[in-house]
Amino acid sequence: MQRAMYVKAEKQENPEMMLEFYEKYPESNLAMNALYSAAEMLYKNSKFEKAIETFNKLIEQFPNDSMAINANYYVAACYQELKRFEDAIAAYKAFVKNYPKHELAPEVTFNLATTAFQIKNFPEAIFYYERILEKYPDSQYANNSMYNSALAYTELGKHDDAIKIYRNFMVKFGEDDKSKGLKAYIAQIYFEQKRYEEALKAYEDVYLTGTDDEKIQALYTMGSIYGTTENLDMQIATYNRLIDVKPADNVYRLNGLIDLAGKYEEKQDWKNAVRIYEIIKTSNGTKEYVDFAVNRIPTIMQAYPDVFKTAAPEPKK
Repeated sequence: MQRAMYVKAEKQENPEMMLEFYEKYPESNLAMNALYSAAEMLYKNSKFEKAIETFNKLIEQFPNDSMAINANYYVAACYQELKRFEDAIAAYKAFVKNYPKHELAPEVTFNLATTAFQIKNFPEAIFYYERILEKYPDSQYANNSMYNSALAYTELGKHDDAIKIYRNFMVKFGEDDKSKGLKAYIAQIYFEQKRYEEALKAYEDVYLTGTDDEKIQALYTMGSIYGTTENLDMQIATYNRLIDVKPADNVYRLNGLIDLAGKYEEKQDWKNAVRIYEIIKTSNGTKEYVDFAVNRIPTIMQAYPDVFKTAAPEPKK
């Protein structure tokens, strides 16, 4: 009779029936399983408040069983789902303190760090992310812990610490998708901090190793830096490097070439200005860029006809 009721509740995934079983047969050898199953079903059904109540009842009634350890984990997870982050953090901390060698300890520590990150407690997030790297370096959470600790340092404005970790991440977890674009991100950090010399070196590295789009954006930003630092010759030379890169219709490439043509106009180097506008005209870029180039070419050539005169051929003797 007892087992039939338990099996029926399990088959129907009915938490209320499981709780009814527990209340009716508290001495049964299936009582603890019924309580745990009911709590787990409630969790899966997003009934987190009731799940917390049920898991806590299991912890109270069966404190020394392995299911009680899992129940502690679920209580913390329920608090996190309810966005009761301080309660979740307290529950996660209790777990890692009481069960540091449990198989769930790496996951719980990661969840603890991530919850601290969510509420912008970045120093505590860093502490627990680094604990994972120290205590569980071979766990599946090591790569995300290293990466997220760098994000936390960035949030704290500790950019050099973040950059150091990002570089270590690329060495240790180079195959991870998050490694893609990190060189460009490091360069961007330097750029935003107005550390232009370091930014230029970082962007040059991106140009040498990045994707086509990253290379183009690197060249464009390098040209902008030279413009900001009033190094016109290097700005022109850098923008000229955009001529041969692809895809030809990349927005950063076209912006850089528009700037380059403008610089040639400022120098009254009309032939080079027209040369660059001709490149833009044939780029298959958006209409805005192409139309601008198409309009500038005749405007310049009509304003300075002598520059564009074709020399008369030598008479034949």
